[in-house]
Amino acid sequence: MKPSTHQPQRRFERAIMIGGLLLALYGLLVALGVCCVTAIILFDGSSQSPAESAAWGLLVFTLLALTLGAGSVAFLNGSSALAGRPSRPLRLPSPYLLGGAVVFLIALSLPGRYNPLLAPVMASVVALLPLVAVAWFSAGGEEEGQAAPLLTWRRGWVGLAGGATVSVGLTVASLAAGAIVVAALAPESITSVVTGLRAFHDAVAVGYVAATITSRGFVFMLIGLALLLPVVSEFAKPLPLLPLLRRLEPRQVFGVGVVTGAGFAAVETVILVLAVLVVRQNVHTALSDALLVLVLRAAGSAIHPLTTGVVALGWREVLTQPVEGKPRWLACYAVAVGIQALWNAASLTAVGVIWTLQALPQMSAALLALLVLTAALLLPLPAWWAGRALPGRLAHGEVRFASSNRTVALWAVACLLVVAPTVVVVILQLAR
Repeated sequence: MKPSTHQPQRRFERAIMIGGLLLALYGLLVALGVCCVTAIILFDGSSQSPAESAAWGLLVFTLLALTLGAGSVAFLNGSSALAGRPSRPLRLPSPYLLGGAVVFLIALSLPGRYNPLLAPVMASVVALLPLVAVAWFSAGGEEEGQAAPLLTWRRGWVGLAGGATVSVGLTVASLAAGAIVVAALAPESITSVVTGLRAFHDAVAVGYVAATITSRGFVFMLIGLALLLPVVSEFAKPLPLLPLLRRLEPRQVFGVGVVTGAGFAAVETVILVLAVLVVRQNVHTALSDALLVLVLRAAGSAIHPLTTGVVALGWREVLTQPVEGKPRWLACYAVAVGIQALWNAASLTAVGVIWTLQALPQMSAALLALLVLTAALLLPLPAWWAGRALPGRLAHGEVRFASSNRTVALWAVACLLVVAPTVVVVILQLAR
């Protein structure tokens, strides 16, 4: 990569270096604090459950990776870009090798035996899951005979760190601001949400599937995760890349968007696993529930990289063609939100049903849970295929933003299958 002579690009590289240095220094303080807290816990002599130990260890690894790790990466790559040193092509190991490593690590996480390395094993799974998708997408371009790699090390590291820090921060801040506004305008809504979540937890504990998926708590989670979260996150994820997109080719834009989505997906997986371990820590199946989340995230690990790459392509259209690019960006954004909403709704429904069926001892309940899990695992397969095919097609200029009538019809049916039950449940709740 040749050093840029444009002043805005130099300012962007300098900002990355300074921001990385500050984040790394903050990471040193975090590491010191973690050491102090860990020492207090050890000398206190209080015992922790396996779920609590796994949650604490995963939180520590994540904090250090997001501060000390991401800051160091940003500082080193920013200083290297300012010095004009070229970046080498990024070639990841075989996706089959990475996938095998993920399966092996998940097997090590199986409950039923003591595992003192459970926290680092789970952290390794979280880190490897999105990289499997990145390697799979990159291999698709190589199969098309493209000599140039999809990514360079510098763009890959910066995109990964940006997705895990800036994109996640923007998403969390936007959702928090929206929640504060809603709470200020309608304070009673907070009480309604809390009451609904408790009803959802009670229905899961009793084992009533119908009560679980029709409870107000499930509806609130479905609206939040399947509707609001995709709208906010798909807009925020590519924002750290805007200074880069104008001067990159479409294939390179997709590549750096993919790795940014991978960083976002890794942190989101950590948040979900921590939420499960904390909320379900008093349940004997807490580790099994966390493992279920990891399995579903493994199947859908191509979703965030794909959608971020697609929206990044839309942003490039806006930056290079301000007038004609806006409807193209809107098309990319709508597709990404639809894909993310479909997957979030399906995975949330699968988790709710499987958790409820855990309370039932019958063999038929176990078979039904297996059927639901299989259907959820098969749903993201088109995303894996699309991400594999896009790099080669972008290199040949074969991708068009317009969709055929058949594609629109199929997508409408898929969205209807998810939206229709939600609408029915909401109407039933309002009618009570």
